[in-house]
Amino acid sequence: MTPNDMDAFPEELSPQQVEEWLRKNPGSVALDVREEFELADGILPGALHLPLSRVPEVTESMSHPDQPLIVYCQHGIRSLQATRYLRQQGWGRATSMSGGFVEWISNGHPIQIPETASELDDEQRERYASQLVLPEFGMTGQQRLLKSRVMIVGVGGLGCPAAMYLASGGVGTLRLVDDDVVSRSNRPRQIIYKSRDVGELKVPLAASQLRAMNPGVTVEEHVLRLDTSNVMDLIEDVDVIVDASDNFPTRFLVSDAARNRGIPVVHGSVHRFEGMVTVFDPQKGGPCLRCLHPTVPDPDLCQGCAETGVLGVLPGMVGMYQSTEVLKILAQMGDPLLGRLLTIDAIGGTSREYRLNKAQGCVCNH
Repeated sequence: MTPNDMDAFPEELSPQQVEEWLRKNPGSVALDVREEFELADGILPGALHLPLSRVPEVTESMSHPDQPLIVYCQHGIRSLQATRYLRQQGWGRATSMSGGFVEWISNGHPIQIPETASELDDEQRERYASQLVLPEFGMTGQQRLLKSRVMIVGVGGLGCPAAMYLASGGVGTLRLVDDDVVSRSNRPRQIIYKSRDVGELKVPLAASQLRAMNPGVTVEEHVLRLDTSNVMDLIEDVDVIVDASDNFPTRFLVSDAARNRGIPVVHGSVHRFEGMVTVFDPQKGGPCLRCLHPTVPDPDLCQGCAETGVLGVLPGMVGMYQSTEVLKILAQMGDPLLGRLLTIDAIGGTSREYRLNKAQGCVCNH
């Protein structure tokens, strides 16, 4: 078949036929249905990108179904699926390129390197491959993570798992803030530390482990206690704050400072067998910590894990949820826990969600 015969438009054309057709018909459209991370090796010159999973969603709003449409993927399998779907929807001149992009480049046809594809190197594309294939996340989500800064207040039971998942996921910069040392009683729940670390400062130890997990992540070390003299400087350039602290004065300090600067806070806490997670985001108009706790609770009634006890695995569960919320905020996907309080009952094996509204008279309402 020659390009002049293409009014019939078969389901498939060879790369040679496609190249000839595109060369003689410059107004034709090539549609790349691969995932975003697969574009790193190049695309057909001038091709549009639309992952296979989004073809039904997007083509409903597309016009000109009589226009020739050359569909391709990596090997020609997904593009054939897309072509058959498009034909069922009235795109009678859609055709799949057999052999896909692999055969296209093996035949020496020209390619174009998209700008976004060049921002991840080979090691990053391999490391983050399982996230890159997610349509809701993809290359755009990963690039947002790599460019982001997250501050973690407290590198203990909550902060350890949160930091480990965020480093593994590819958050560009992690800022660790804690002045404490490792104690033997920390070991059941603060899983980043080893028995030999007892008595050593937490921040340098955690930073070393995180760098080993992912050398591409920048870890900033701040061995200090957060207070009114340093909090505003420390949060100056961060995108999200993880509140993994273990006392109410620090929690209120974080919440108030973040509200002042318009920075989202992912808050978590644990008590015995129960934990909770929520998101405070002043830019989205949601509630703040003072809506949940209008006044600082009596310290005598708010003892820590050492006094009241906590099931060792529970902080890991809460920290995991906190890291999940951070990834959702940074990648701009899903529905963060804004105005929602998620509680976890480790004994009952259940979780519940409560609506959290702004409190009348709260400072966040002014």
